[in-house]
Amino acid sequence: MRSTAACCLTLLVVLGALAAEGGATRASDECAKRMPRVRAVLPASVAITTSNCSFEIARDGRVRRVSTDPLPVQRSFEWYPSTGVWFRLEHGHLVVGRWRTRVWTSHGRFPVAYEIGAIALGSSALAVSYGNRNPTLYIAPLGGRERRIARGEFPLGWIGDGLYTRLDRGAQLLLRGETGDLRKTLARRVYTYTYDQTNGRLYFLAHGTLVRADGGRRRQLASLADLGLSAGRYMQVQPLGRLVALRDTHRLVVLRSDGSLFAATQLPRGRARADGISSSIVAAPDAAVVAFTATRGNTASGSSGNETVYLLRAGADAAIPVHRERIDFAVCERGADLAWHDHWLLYSASEGNLAAVDTTNAHRAVELGAVIRKLPDTSGDEGNLDFSARWSVNT
Repeated sequence: MRSTAACCLTLLVVLGALAAEGGATRASDECAKRMPRVRAVLPASVAITTSNCSFEIARDGRVRRVSTDPLPVQRSFEWYPSTGVWFRLEHGHLVVGRWRTRVWTSHGRFPVAYEIGAIALGSSALAVSYGNRNPTLYIAPLGGRERRIARGEFPLGWIGDGLYTRLDRGAQLLLRGETGDLRKTLARRVYTYTYDQTNGRLYFLAHGTLVRADGGRRRQLASLADLGLSAGRYMQVQPLGRLVALRDTHRLVVLRSDGSLFAATQLPRGRARADGISSSIVAAPDAAVVAFTATRGNTASGSSGNETVYLLRAGADAAIPVHRERIDFAVCERGADLAWHDHWLLYSASEGNLAAVDTTNAHRAVELGAVIRKLPDTSGDEGNLDFSARWSVNT
């Protein structure tokens, strides 16, 4: 999911509303229009998804329509692209699934869809919070009945048979069991935290220190002051599998999971109020380098400027630019995505820019933005186009 400019809230859930039969027919007709083509050789094919259609740009630049049902999940009310978890209501009962598989149906009723909060799906159990104010935490075995566990609490993620949760009262991080039993209070007064889906670790900041939790075990990794970071409200922590990234408004530091320094850099200086890092930090498959994008000239109210792709290699003390795009920035909610394939990066921006970038500089970047702008069904608003792009191979 795209990172957004500072003026807008980051969305946690992507809508997947059911289409009416007439709308599906119109989408099919729209998707069947003549496809554009680009003269290029790509390292792998690229999958493009719009609101109603799926396309593929082959390695030789040919474009074909793949499907008029682009969702990788069952048709649902909402779904979480990072995990494939989706939910919908059926006669008031909550149905939860992952990708194309339905995994659980509630015994009780959850009448208001927008009151469904966080959902954490484990290997044998599920946790869900319900209610926008003072939410109720429920836990259920997959295939079993849900139990009300606590008020003012929501799930963060599972580690084995343990569940990390956050209790609003006292800003506490807790570890519960599959049946909801409280196993441990991990920390209090914690306001910056993040759960790593890849390994079940929980990272959080406590008293100016980065801490990693592996179930009930806690390990202090690094002092923010020693890393040259400030513990203000703009501090962000992002897990990257074997690495973890920390950044404030001026500096990015990447650590290994044991707390040792991987690399660090001062962040590029912008010239407008919404400038800064504009994508997630992404680690290469071998975890030898990370990449990110940053903007220059984004006022968040309609402006032109540049977005640059940067690399930060192990042991480096400065990020290096490897690709730059000219952008007519969208008015508000916008951002960029990066995805690795071997030593190539797929860069995409919500305004319709798309490029395959060879980070070794052995090949020139392959510009694909013209293809995006000619595809049917990519119309958007506020300067954004309705599409997403990814390598159509396992990376």
